[in-house]
Amino acid sequence: GTTSRLTHSQASKLCPLYGRGTQRAVLVVAETIHYRALARSQLLPSDSVLEIGVSFGDTTVELARRARTICGVDNSPLCVERARSRCSCARIELMDVIANPGQLLTLAKQAAANVVFIDIGGNRAMDTVISMLATLQECLVPILVVVKCRELHAKTLLYARGHINSIATR
Repeated sequence: GTTSRLTHSQASKLCPLYGRGTQRAVLVVAETIHYRALARSQLLPSDSVLEIGVSFGDTTVELARRARTICGVDNSPLCVERARSRCSCARIELMDVIANPGQLLTLAKQAAANVVFIDIGGNRAMDTVISMLATLQECLVPILVVVKCRELHAKTLLYARGHINSIATR
């Protein structure tokens, strides 16, 4: 089947995509500035985006400016309320995706997203993020996944430089 490749992204190396091929990609960043740069540079007008971890909607606004549709989730009522007020064109739901992965799968199927952005706390444990990616693979086949996770980013750098043989956590 189709496999994703895990790559390291640096803001200085970003460039817009004008028509993506069939190869799926997972881009991993450590910092919010790079995550938002990808939100501004890697979408096509035909994309449907699932954003996990909308926070106050800063990235959501960037995504909504560029994508056909956006569906986002966050586990904070305050964040959901603020993001909804900032981006009325996006569907934003209150959801704890870690405690309720089934809810996430249902929403993901409804959203029919071909792009996924995940920022559930850049310092969240890598195992949690990888588990979420695996859960999403059950119902989506996104062409692009962008993940902000410091631990996963550090591990991908070690892997890319040949210092470790696997990104696997166990």
